[in-house]
Amino acid sequence: MFNLKLKMKRAAGVTLKVFPAVLALSSISVLTSVAKAEYIGESGVLKGKIEDWDKDQKGQIQVLADDLKGTVLASAEVAEDGLFSLELPKKVNNILSQIQKSFASDQGCVGKGGATPNKASWGSYHLELKMEDKAAGDVVQRSSNQMWKQNQIATELFYFNEAVALEGVHSCPDSNNQWNAVRVSKGWNLLPYRWIHNDQGLEERQYDLTLPIKDLKWFWKEQYGIVGMSLEAVKDGRGAKVTAVAKDSPADQAGIQIGDVIYQVDRQVVKSQIFVNLIRLIRGEPGSPLKLTLERSGRDVLLKLNRGAGEFR
Repeated sequence: MFNLKLKMKRAAGVTLKVFPAVLALSSISVLTSVAKAEYIGESGVLKGKIEDWDKDQKGQIQVLADDLKGTVLASAEVAEDGLFSLELPKKVNNILSQIQKSFASDQGCVGKGGATPNKASWGSYHLELKMEDKAAGDVVQRSSNQMWKQNQIATELFYFNEAVALEGVHSCPDSNNQWNAVRVSKGWNLLPYRWIHNDQGLEERQYDLTLPIKDLKWFWKEQYGIVGMSLEAVKDGRGAKVTAVAKDSPADQAGIQIGDVIYQVDRQVVKSQIFVNLIRLIRGEPGSPLKLTLERSGRDVLLKLNRGAGEFR
């Protein structure tokens, strides 16, 4: 299983644009059609509905800081219909950090640009479910509940100690962050970003206030297509080798065997693909058709199957 938690400190390129200042709202229970950050205030109420919540479930939703301690800032019960209402605090300065440090070039990362004013501070936060006193996964506001969907739009919760403009990039060996002329007010803000897997196989977030957010929904579970096999990268770059096949899975029913080397996915050659990109191509959407071309005992074999449905929390 890959690490799917989307908490990245990275970037990939700069686009200079000018946007109007963020408008203040007393809460974000109703999203407008205007493309901007959703401003909650220096303190306020974050309301929403978890679309994939089951009525027979019971749990709490928490706002956690992305710090080493996982500091809890707010907590509330989730209603039977998935509705929640979180009262966000005003005093969070003890867990804020200087923004400019997040654009620093160190530990293999390269940064450019940053914050204006450069002494401004921020904190990043995520929503997490707690069920029977155990963490049960993150709740994310996004355009789709499909895992690894390219160009998916989502939001991230931030607190800023003053009004600030963000412009720049932060690129690390495993991920990138890009900020495109983002202007926010002091206090709590939900910032929209576009999530992609780039050609180098890196996770990339592109924060941009022009992204449409009015149709985003809160999801707890992520859906993905399953095939039912385990793979490992082939050292000579000629594809991916099958190391295990689950009984009665789509892969098993299609006739995939241990030792097969997959080198085409839906007619797309994957010999030179970065391994994580290959996995993403194979997973696809639940129920969708898939064509795999593989090498078996020196000959080429074309197999067709339909992806099953998997769920990740």
